[in-house]
Amino acid sequence: MQRHRAAFLKLIEEHIDILFANRIELLALFQTEDFEGALDRVRSVTGVAAITSGAHGSTIVAVAMFAAGWIGGGDAKLFAAVTLWLGWPACASFLMITALAGGALALLLLNVRATWLKPYLAGAPPWLDKLTTTGEAVPYGVAIAFGALLAFPQSSLLHGLHLSF
Repeated sequence: MQRHRAAFLKLIEEHIDILFANRIELLALFQTEDFEGALDRVRSVTGVAAITSGAHGSTIVAVAMFAAGWIGGGDAKLFAAVTLWLGWPACASFLMITALAGGALALLLLNVRATWLKPYLAGAPPWLDKLTTTGEAVPYGVAIAFGALLAFPQSSLLHGLHLSF
């Protein structure tokens, strides 16, 4: 960061509309230990910034769920990106909504994958046949997206833009 700091700042000021960074990167970019001051400076150089408060942010949670086998790699990346996008105030709501939506999705798929329903799905599109096949993965990306959309009104991004829904 130190070696290319001036080039990074120029790139951000002239070409970047949305900046994604963590706390440590932001402090290093502006050569300060004052996080609030760094946030003020980043507001002056770019339109929108999404800053996590830790070095690893939400990635640790997503990697832990992936390592436990609860979600796939794509879901882990989506989960981390959504928590970065939403910011801290909305993360608790996002986690709760996503957990409930994931549970509801799993229950729905258990019912849909029941053997009594299979004859009614004859001639269904291939994606629906795969979705209703026992043993196939549950598409938790749907629950993650649902949780993100419902938690978005509480997000730092929305509040930073001074918009409301």
